[in-house]
Amino acid sequence: VDYGFHFGGSKLDNSEEIKKVRDRVASTKIFLNMSTGDMLVEEEKVLENLFKESKIISVHAEEEMVDKAIDLARKFRKPLYLCHLSKKSEVEKLRAAKKEGLKIYGEVAPHHLFLDSSMANSLLIMKPELKSKEDNDALWLGIEDGTIDTIGTDHAPHTLEEKNSKTTYGIPGVENSLEMMLKELNKKIDMKTLQKVMSENPAKIFGIAGKGKIEVGYDADLVVVDLNNKEIIKNEDVISKCGWTPYSGIVGGGKVLLTMVRGHIVYDGKNFIEKIGEGVNYKNV
Repeated sequence: VDYGFHFGGSKLDNSEEIKKVRDRVASTKIFLNMSTGDMLVEEEKVLENLFKESKIISVHAEEEMVDKAIDLARKFRKPLYLCHLSKKSEVEKLRAAKKEGLKIYGEVAPHHLFLDSSMANSLLIMKPELKSKEDNDALWLGIEDGTIDTIGTDHAPHTLEEKNSKTTYGIPGVENSLEMMLKELNKKIDMKTLQKVMSENPAKIFGIAGKGKIEVGYDADLVVVDLNNKEIIKNEDVISKCGWTPYSGIVGGGKVLLTMVRGHIVYDGKNFIEKIGEGVNYKNV
C-alpha cells in the first residue's frame, strides 16, 4: 500500500529539523505521556518550539495532558490531532474544544471500542490502557455525534515472545480493524460514517493528496468486502509477522476479498500480487 510518515518531536528540541520537513510528513508526533521508548517531551520551552514550527501536531496525550495539548494548540493556533483517545472525559474535552471553534481532531482505536479493562491480561497491555465499558460507550457516542473524527489502530506488532518475556506496551490491530468495525455496521455505525472515519477524514486532516474518496481525480484505492462472510478471527490466519491478534475468537463483521492500490489489484483474498506501494504526497491543510 501507499504510505506516509509522521516526524517525531524530540525532548532535545528538533524544531529546526521540523521546519525543513514539515511539508513532506503527515504531522509532528509528540508524546506527552509515557509509552514504549524514551520519547516523552516535558520541558515547556521545547514543547512550545515544537508546536510553533509544526504544520499539524499529533499527540499521545492522556487525561490532563489532553488539556495541555489543547492549550498549546490554542496558543500557537495550530491544528491538533489527539491520538487514540480512551476515556469519556477525554472525549468531553475534545467536544468542548470543537465547540470553541478550535481546529482539533480526535482518533479512537478499535481496541478501545471493543475491549475493556475487565479483559486485561499480560498480552492486552498498551498505552493508553484499556478502560471501562462506560468509556467504550462514550467513544462510540463520540463517533456517532461527530466528535471523534477517525479510527486509527495504533498498530504495534510485538510478537507473543516479546509480550510474554517482559512488560511490552502495544498490540497489533491494523489487520483486523475493518472487520471489527463492520461488526457494528448499522447498529452503532453506518457505512457512510465508517467510510469517513477510516478513509476520507484521515486523508482530509493530514492533506494526503488523491486519497480518501471514490471520486474522479482520486486514486482508485479500493477494498471489496463480503459482508455475509462472518468468520471467526483466528491467530493462525494472521498475516502480520507478529503472528497473533487481540481479537482471536471473535466473529468478524465481514471478510476482505480484494484490495486495490491506484487501480492495481495487490491482494486477491489469498495472495499478495504486486508490491507497488510508494510515498504519498501532501497538500496544504
